[in-house]
Amino acid sequence: MAPPPRLVNWLKATYARPQINPEWLAACHDYITEELGVSPEDFESLKTHVEEQLLQSGLADSTVPNTGFPDPNSHGIQIKNTLCEVVALTEIGHSAFTLKNVRQARVDKEDLAGLAGDLEDGEDYSIPKYPRSMLRFELSDGTKTMRAIEYRRIPDLELGVTPLGTKIYLKEVSVRRGIIYLEPRGIQIKGYQTEELEESQDRHFVRGLRLRMRLPEEDPEAEQNPNVGLRQPERRQELPPIVPQPTITVAVNNNPPLPPLPPVQTNSTSAPVVDLDPDDLDVDLDYEDSYSIGDDVGADEAEQRAEIMGQDVIDIDEDPQVDIQPPVRPTRRVQAKVEDIIDISD
Repeated sequence: MAPPPRLVNWLKATYARPQINPEWLAACHDYITEELGVSPEDFESLKTHVEEQLLQSGLADSTVPNTGFPDPNSHGIQIKNTLCEVVALTEIGHSAFTLKNVRQARVDKEDLAGLAGDLEDGEDYSIPKYPRSMLRFELSDGTKTMRAIEYRRIPDLELGVTPLGTKIYLKEVSVRRGIIYLEPRGIQIKGYQTEELEESQDRHFVRGLRLRMRLPEEDPEAEQNPNVGLRQPERRQELPPIVPQPTITVAVNNNPPLPPLPPVQTNSTSAPVVDLDPDDLDVDLDYEDSYSIGDDVGADEAEQRAEIMGQDVIDIDEDPQVDIQPPVRPTRRVQAKVEDIIDISD
């Protein structure tokens, strides 16, 4: 059954932006009249139930997209008669480290309060409050999300108390550089909450604190199952160090073996031994050599001197082809007779 026109007009006048989704309104009207048993003729009861369903649901399901907020980067404008919901909330007047410590203290106190029956009487179970200076919000119209700050203190909004999904009706607020400035006189807090957003509030709050402290994000699965992934380190048996062994290189000869040498004939009759007598030689051995190394010079020193003498020789012939002359044999001295001497003194 279609909702009555009177109800549709009332919603348009009360919540001008964003526009209510007609399909959602028709389904909501059927639920109220059929499941809850509210008479379609009872306008006041019908109006109350429809507004309650609107404030309890997410605006993404109950409104027409892109009919609420302006451009998120807008500057110098005003937003009027717009319904929105809180999707994030934190304190920016205090450090993230302080907020993290307060949150941990709150968690510990909540655990102690749950065990109050097992503790002694007189124990303080009060939950500590977060410090209050200036709140920062993220507001959504169901499609777009804009940042907002508490320009002037709003007593009805408090970190750790105000649930996510709380609806705020913006009567007239200013926007500067994409940030909505909230004041008590320019807004109306409708309240309520969205279960889906509230269930993830603490996780998003911790994530925001870690980002402010420049810490890596935590794994959601590890938070839900803290024992998963925690294993006892395996004990490894350390082996003694290996002593390096010397490397032995074996030379491999790939060349074919040489044929064996012919045996040397040692027959004494094949080569008679010649006994030479110096007197039989027609050579005078009494000549003086042109180079004498002396009797006291050893063979090694003589060889060194020979090498030095060979290095001191300067070859002035540029022709690379050098005629090799046979060694000059020593000249035989002839004994001259007295009568053969010519006297030239005259």
